[in-house]
Amino acid sequence: MIRKKRRWLIVLFTIIVLFTLTSCFGGDPVEPNTPDVPDSNNSDQEPSNLIFYEIKNNYVTIGYEVGGLKDTSLKEVVIPKKYNNLPVIGIRDNAFEDYGSLINITIPDSVINIGDYAFSNCVSLTNITIPDSVMSIGNNAFYGCSNLKSIKIGSGITSIGYDAFRFCSNLKYNEHENGLYLGNEENLTLVLVEVKNNDIEEIKISDTAKLICNYAFDYCSNLTNITIPDSVINIGEMAFYGCSNLKSIKIGSSVTSIGSRAFYGCSSLTSIILPNSVTIIGDNAFHNCSNLTSIIIGNGITSFGSRAFYNCSSLDKVYYNGTIEDWCKIQFESSYYNSNPMFYAEHFYLRKDNNWEEVTSIEIPNTITEIGNYQFCEFNNVTSITIGNSVTSIGRWRSMFAVI
Repeated sequence: MIRKKRRWLIVLFTIIVLFTLTSCFGGDPVEPNTPDVPDSNNSDQEPSNLIFYEIKNNYVTIGYEVGGLKDTSLKEVVIPKKYNNLPVIGIRDNAFEDYGSLINITIPDSVINIGDYAFSNCVSLTNITIPDSVMSIGNNAFYGCSNLKSIKIGSGITSIGYDAFRFCSNLKYNEHENGLYLGNEENLTLVLVEVKNNDIEEIKISDTAKLICNYAFDYCSNLTNITIPDSVINIGEMAFYGCSNLKSIKIGSSVTSIGSRAFYGCSSLTSIILPNSVTIIGDNAFHNCSNLTSIIIGNGITSFGSRAFYNCSSLDKVYYNGTIEDWCKIQFESSYYNSNPMFYAEHFYLRKDNNWEEVTSIEIPNTITEIGNYQFCEFNNVTSITIGNSVTSIGRWRSMFAVI
């Protein structure tokens, strides 16, 4: 809660710079050149069967992604680091899907993204090493690779899509406590893929885990409390979906994103603390957390997804570890006002002199030029609000018009 438009980043060679590639996909396929003198020891020499697609930024080609093979019967494939003297930085969606003959593939350390369904149903693939350069693995990337026995994931990984390893029936996981992990020689428990079974009552997540995958704990209805260690940066979509008896969760200080529906239906959860490291809360993240009464929100938050707090009908207190100026910069999904926890809560608190102080009046500073949709939705205990002269745009406010 991790989407395709967030997954692409670009390596610019002088200084390695990473940024979103959303607008850069869809280039025309490029006819592969056959090297004059093939050299199996030179990773920059490209096989004549590979198909490449340009990746552009402002109409300038800055790299390539691999889109598949001309001869789909090949058993061994080596992807080059460069093509036309530019880096090969991605493996395209569906690039090798259904290539039943493919046994081995070498991915260079220039690649930063593996697309959706990139290797799905490669039923002859037996092992694969994902280099440290790869940051994201797409949805269903290795879906149905029924003979895949070993996969090594580099330390650069930041997101893995849903069902990336589903129906990899022969894949060997690294077991720790009640969890099943994937990783590499240096860190065997880099990625928590799933629990051993849904009946577990407790688990200690490895303190070297970096990611919690989508669905990792879904429907673990006997789980009552959990601590997410400081090593984790990403909680995947539906990670704790339907954990109806989960009463307590401690989120580590390095988590930056909480995926869509991550805590959907955690109806026994009464309070939660989002550390300052959290920047993104996905759609429906706390949907149907019907007994949630209070939430502490860190000052790093930048966006709440659609219906993030839908049916959190018991929510009464919201504690925000930032300023009103910071709050005005948060983006609330505009489709539904219950993306804002204050839709349900009666009391809003800010930190002052190391104590929480309830806010009953709001003054929007002159540094703010725009108030977004549902930024101050409800806020029923606020009796007055003063808007600075610099504000030029006000979004949907729902009931706050009565206070202005």
